[in-house]
Amino acid sequence: MAESRLKLLFYVTPIYGHVMPLRSIARAIIKYRYEVTFVTGSIYKQKILEVGATFIPLGGLSDLTDARLDELNAMALTDPAECFKQTFVDVIPDQFKSFPGRHETYKQEGSQVSHYCNH
Repeated sequence: MAESRLKLLFYVTPIYGHVMPLRSIARAIIKYRYEVTFVTGSIYKQKILEVGATFIPLGGLSDLTDARLDELNAMALTDPAECFKQTFVDVIPDQFKSFPGRHETYKQEGSQVSHYCNH
């Protein structure tokens, strides 16, 4: 019987300080035969693939690009409440749409599932 690998799902806000530390952890644990999948912003695709993890992009407003982060940073100076809303609240529906089925797919494969959400 084939050995079942522990699968980890990292669902990460697409901000450098959130993604890169988890990328380092993923690189280390992949060496121990863990299967790691990241759900995060498309700007991190290559960085995630480089460590041997699977990549799933966030969609819609939740896929924060560098240009969008620059807009939000500028807004933070003039309207912090609106900046917070657009950064963390308005993106929730698109974050949710990026996620469905992934956890269930792992369960159907008979794998043990752990996940990490970082917001």
